[in-house]
Amino acid sequence: MQNTITPNVYTESNKRKQLQSVFGSANFDYDGWLYLDLSARNDWSSTLTFTDSPSFFYPSVGLSANIHDKLNLPSVINFMKVRGSYAEVGNDLPPYKTNLLNSLGNFGNITLNTLTSLATLKPEITRSLELGTEIKFFDGKVGVDFTYYKTNTRNQYFEIAASEASRYGTYAINAGNIQNEGLELLVNYDAIRKDNFSWTTSLNYSMNKNTIIALDDRINQFSLTGEGRNNYASKFEVGGSFGDIYGIDFQRDEQGRIRVSEDGTPLKASEYVKLGNSNPRWQMGWSNNLNYKNFGLYFLIDGKFDYDVLSVTQSVLDGYGVSAASGDARNAGGVAVNGVDPNGNAVTTIDAQEYYTTVGGIGPVTSNYMYNGSAIRLREISLSYDFKLNNKCKKSHSILSND
Repeated sequence: MQNTITPNVYTESNKRKQLQSVFGSANFDYDGWLYLDLSARNDWSSTLTFTDSPSFFYPSVGLSANIHDKLNLPSVINFMKVRGSYAEVGNDLPPYKTNLLNSLGNFGNITLNTLTSLATLKPEITRSLELGTEIKFFDGKVGVDFTYYKTNTRNQYFEIAASEASRYGTYAINAGNIQNEGLELLVNYDAIRKDNFSWTTSLNYSMNKNTIIALDDRINQFSLTGEGRNNYASKFEVGGSFGDIYGIDFQRDEQGRIRVSEDGTPLKASEYVKLGNSNPRWQMGWSNNLNYKNFGLYFLIDGKFDYDVLSVTQSVLDGYGVSAASGDARNAGGVAVNGVDPNGNAVTTIDAQEYYTTVGGIGPVTSNYMYNGSAIRLREISLSYDFKLNNKCKKSHSILSND
């Protein structure tokens, strides 16, 4: 025991919840080529207590058909399957969000709750539609798998900054409708099939478009990250996308030229604008399996394309004048810009220190530090050797296994 003025109070974590469910499924097979799968589930969650929806129901249906034997397809097609499915997936709320109470502090003081909901909270529901096909050619040497999907997530739970006029710090809301739509394509090819050597390669492609269709009825945008001193934020806005990056740009004239003050300082805008998005528009991967006798080599190359990254580190280094860019600018006699002064005269160069102490550091012009994040990487590589057992060892192993 240790005497102390401040009592040590240890409280068991109160993040407890109970979930009770009923689930059913049925599978049907017609003549070995047409398949129907049905499922349904209903959940009752303790986290939905005090709401109008104490339970949530979500069904799914999937239909697939192996049609290569039923249609008069060309002889090069050995297998063809078409599929389609519709599914709903439910999700409850975090614990203790529907009946918010004040709490008792270490000294018997009351700690006021700072979270409130703008409306009665609901369970999250995701509705998904998927269509696809799988085809194999040339005795299975070439395979193609194509999928189109569309998902809409409604009532997604978010906690956002509350209005300054309220006594609360955070609002809990259900986002209205967030949609993902995309394609996935996989192509496999058994390039070489020999007794001592084989090579299998595959190429995959995917793209996804995220759209924020609706949020809460009273809110058309909110920030996932605070608009802090580094002048950037990740915002949800109706019509935008998850991962949108907002920040500060230069003040510009009608021709897009940077406005420069009389003392030669580039001017910053005061309003946040959309600068880019952190999610790749499309991705590709190329994997290879090569086997020579007992040796195996596998490698995967993938790439992510058309997305943006923000470097706060670069802005801080520039602001302190310790980056390569600021050093090069000092050696060059200034930073080349397309600017204009208050009198309408063109400005082509700004002093390096004046420029980078304004543009970089804390409170930077974040548009100056947006970069294209597209990259291709060797993601994985492995070399293996298969120690094959001789017949005697195999026989002994077999006897032991039978025993």
